[in-house]
Amino acid sequence: MRAIQVSRGQASGIFIVADGMGGEAAGEVASGLAVRSAAAVVLTDYLVPQIAAEPAQTNAQLEAIVQKAVRAANRSVLCVIDERNIKMGTTFVMALVAESRVAIGNIGDSRAYLYRGGELTRIGQDHSLVMRLVMLGQLDEHEIYDHPQRHVILRSLGDLPDVEADVFLQSLHPDDGLMLCCDGQWEKVRD
Repeated sequence: MRAIQVSRGQASGIFIVADGMGGEAAGEVASGLAVRSAAAVVLTDYLVPQIAAEPAQTNAQLEAIVQKAVRAANRSVLCVIDERNIKMGTTFVMALVAESRVAIGNIGDSRAYLYRGGELTRIGQDHSLVMRLVMLGQLDEHEIYDHPQRHVILRSLGDLPDVEADVFLQSLHPDDGLMLCCDGQWEKVRD
């Protein structure tokens, strides 16, 4: 039996930012678990089929892989919470680049931005109290940076057993750039 692998020359990659929350080293543990678990899903469900020269995934399949990765990350965090009886969690944003597309999933206030034609555009919305107030018209977006409750997160990994990420599919152009960051970045370098 002989196997031949022909390279299709397609760009692919996974990029993840997880910003841990919790006392002592708990946030660091949560973020590390989330990254490893999500990466394992992408390896199995996306990269291995690519190496096997299977047909490219559809947009719906890419979105499903991102959701599955987020659920796996959440299960890993919840398992350690149960084992150690500690409170921890993490915000999470990931980008799965597949050829000229990217599937972005986020939970919490870690963000993804698309840089195209000299402009930076945020992809998605934060899951935070202050962003909720903005959406309800009770706060202007520029006020979130100084609000006393700007760090109150409404959705994160390790919070609930059933968590859903917001997933966005975006086409990519040759000169586009992606930036994934946590609140430590976007609070200091505003949109």
